[in-house]
Amino acid sequence: MAARSPKIGPTWRSHQPAHRARLITAALTVLRAYALHPEPLRLPPLESFEDWSWRVRDALVWLGQADPVAAVQFDNDGAGDIASALLQIRAVAQAKLRTQGAGRYEFGANELANWAASNYALRDALEQAGCLDTTSAGKLGYWLRANKNRNAGGLRLLVVKVNGGKLAAKWQLVNSKSPPKNTGPVKKAGFLGG
Repeated sequence: MAARSPKIGPTWRSHQPAHRARLITAALTVLRAYALHPEPLRLPPLESFEDWSWRVRDALVWLGQADPVAAVQFDNDGAGDIASALLQIRAVAQAKLRTQGAGRYEFGANELANWAASNYALRDALEQAGCLDTTSAGKLGYWLRANKNRNAGGLRLLVVKVNGGKLAAKWQLVNSKSPPKNTGPVKKAGFLGG
């Protein structure tokens, strides 16, 4: 994802370290004020960055600053390739597996490697999405972990811990609009209300 950022000159580089505490205090004040605001903006979130969108992006726009998403070029962000791979995985999983309810399919990296070895479309989609070796369960495991919780193509890739994390993880593709399955301990909300 290529972002157009302003040129940072020697003035900013010397100003920032000297005023770090004031800058951090100001940033946290903005975030806290927005969290306490009774009517959040609820801008459409940036895929895979929902928390950042709801906390930081919305707060900046609420403050009257330019939308940071508007500065990002999405023409080559990889989401299209990731979406194609997730859609191909779902298509193969639908053919190979029975549903786990609500359209959820669980599979392991080994299963995915076996599917890719015999399915050119799946293998090609995974390679285009950045998987280095689609027939290696280890490389596919790295790719799956790198894209964990990723939303693309209307799907979300979730990890399911097996036997408390003692066995190889299973993976699930769910509609990104459906609520995430509880895959671990619940984290307590921070001061920002999240």
